[in-house]
Amino acid sequence: MGYVLPSKVYGCVQSGRGVLYVGSPDSDVHLLCAREIPPERYWRADAGDPAGVFRALEEIGRLHKLREPVRYGS
Repeated sequence: MGYVLPSKVYGCVQSGRGVLYVGSPDSDVHLLCAREIPPERYWRADAGDPAGVFRALEEIGRLHKLREPVRYGS
């Protein structure tokens, strides 16, 4: 579907944050993320699957609501 910069993918994996990948399960990006990111922090949807992306975003949103809010300042 497009170009992938390996340094960006490795940076996302090493960040320790959640990753939503939209693309093929046959992609090297998916293989790397699925191998290196815990399943509770990795989501994938096929390109052209807006419902799959929506489901992943809903799950990510629910997980963030369960966490303590980040407080800035004072």
